[in-house]
Amino acid sequence: MKSYYSKNKISTFASKLFDPLIGGFSTSLFGVPKVGLSLFVKYLIKNPSLLDTKYSEFIKSNTFLWLDLNENLMYPKELVTDELNYYLSDENQLPANCSWKDIEDSIRGLIGEKEPGLVFVIDNANLLTSQFTKFAYRLMTLNRSFFSQVLFLFLSIEEIPNNEVTEKTLGQMYPLMMNSIDYFPLFDKEDMTLVKQNIWKEEPQEQADSAVKLAAGIPGLFRILHREFIKNGALPMNFNEMMQLLEIKHLFMNIWSSLDDTTQDEILKNDTFINDFLLGTCLKTTEGGWFSNDFEAFIAEIRAKTSKITTSSTSIEKLLTHQELILFNLLTENRGDVVSRDEIAQVIWEDQWLDKYSDWAIAKLISQLRKKTSAFEDITIKTAQNQGFMRV
Repeated sequence: MKSYYSKNKISTFASKLFDPLIGGFSTSLFGVPKVGLSLFVKYLIKNPSLLDTKYSEFIKSNTFLWLDLNENLMYPKELVTDELNYYLSDENQLPANCSWKDIEDSIRGLIGEKEPGLVFVIDNANLLTSQFTKFAYRLMTLNRSFFSQVLFLFLSIEEIPNNEVTEKTLGQMYPLMMNSIDYFPLFDKEDMTLVKQNIWKEEPQEQADSAVKLAAGIPGLFRILHREFIKNGALPMNFNEMMQLLEIKHLFMNIWSSLDDTTQDEILKNDTFINDFLLGTCLKTTEGGWFSNDFEAFIAEIRAKTSKITTSSTSIEKLLTHQELILFNLLTENRGDVVSRDEIAQVIWEDQWLDKYSDWAIAKLISQLRKKTSAFEDITIKTAQNQGFMRV
């Protein structure tokens, strides 16, 4: 079986993931974009034979119900709050847009007489603190209805601060989500070697080794570099060349955006700032250094630009949906330059942008963004005829 994960990573992370659940506690796991938190959790659940007996028996004796909140962003708002598209597994899809009564009836049927019976995996759980606050309340009612039979596993690729603001937002959901927290770190040298062996088949292998160093523990970045090598026969040689690649620039911005506003502010004031999220995900070392020299240069650019960008950028984030925020960050990062529709499509839909490309969808996003930012005097988005859009 092809695996991107070392035995050490599997055994170490299995204990982080399953020990709290076996003990009867819901738990949260935090990671960063493009490191593969969700993929790894699914891999462990689908391959229990790779794990110690107590973990494999727990997986086999429980049903894992997976819900990706980000996938539900494609549905109208009224369906997002009251009805959900959810899955047992990739091969066993339950009917889409089930009502909450259907969900509760399905859970009763799934758990039967087993205890705890069901683990409800909430992917992109960071959205519970913004767009899905009503859904967080619904989850709390499920917890009350099936207290001893349903556990929750929350997966987030954004930092969720363990503070009074989060407690106020989540309400009674707060202790369920924040009492047990752990982190999914960047890949180490052994794991990145496995990634290289599974993905990079081309010669010379020296280029593959260079890509591993540039990727700095992020498998998604390694894949981007591999595609660039296949396309052009070369890798970026320095930070400026890295930033010429839109996918890498977008990835770095996503990592930055995954940090809480307070964390961002502290980093901009003091580059050696560290906290549990930065250390647990390995974005920073205990000495305060960044995981990558290129990302450190990226942060230096952001720091240089903050004097030119007003604080409205921070406050506006709370008003935007996930896709609107991605678009706003893209336009802000390229402030003064035209961003083409193709560039927008690539950062919004990533690898599927050609299949999902829609001028109508892009125009609607621009329209929504203009409407929500109209109250901010320093935010103006102009249309460049037949070219794209620009924040001036």
